[in-house]
Amino acid sequence: MWQLIIGEDTTQHIANLIWIYDFNTTSLIRIAAAPMGSETTSMGWYTIGEWSYMMFVVQHPYEVATIHGQDNAAWASLSAQNPEGKL
Repeated sequence: MWQLIIGEDTTQHIANLIWIYDFNTTSLIRIAAAPMGSETTSMGWYTIGEWSYMMFVVQHPYEVATIHGQDNAAWASLSAQNPEGKL
């Protein structure tokens, strides 16, 4: 089974997401959401004994400069387009 882990790092979303793309089924599945203003990084699968774990890192959650800085108008626009908070 081949899968690709995709971590978003963009200012185009209020919260960046982590996805898994399954090459066998060609499906894209959202598996995690990071807090506002943060980035996702260091995604990977780790096997310890008989167990497998997916780990990732979230950098600078609620980054004030990202949310309230120069991009404030962009964040307000994205928030207005998405009043229920659905990503």
